[in-house]
Amino acid sequence: VACSSSILWKLFCGTSKVSTASITSRTSSRARENKRKKNKGKIRAGSPGEELALVDHLKGMAMTIGARRELKSLLSTLLMLGMEETARKLQHIGETFQFSQVAAVKLAEYANSTEIVDDQTYALDCYLKKVKNEECDSEPFSWRSKILILP
Repeated sequence: VACSSSILWKLFCGTSKVSTASITSRTSSRARENKRKKNKGKIRAGSPGEELALVDHLKGMAMTIGARRELKSLLSTLLMLGMEETARKLQHIGETFQFSQVAAVKLAEYANSTEIVDDQTYALDCYLKKVKNEECDSEPFSWRSKILILP
């Protein structure tokens, strides 16, 4: 249908284009959402992929580059404002989280790769010590303030 007058054009043809764009946008949004849901999946207790899904979930909890950058900036700001005790507490909490997350991933990966079950080997404390010794100077831990690191 051809639109002859400018009023009809604006009323019908103009909204038709907007509606088409809106429908296309909504359709692609739904497709993205469905794909995200499909890929995310659920971790079901006792399912064959439960352990691998839990390891993937643990890996996904890692501190992002942006979060590390913000933490470093916040620590610097707190130190400049003379709030050393608050900065020290914040750094300790961040370290505890990050060391625990990395240790849990390493422990889970090792546990999945072997059939032998040993309570001593599979203790998180054991992996925490390893991570603190091996990784404390690595790039993911570079957000920490050297001033606040306790010997």
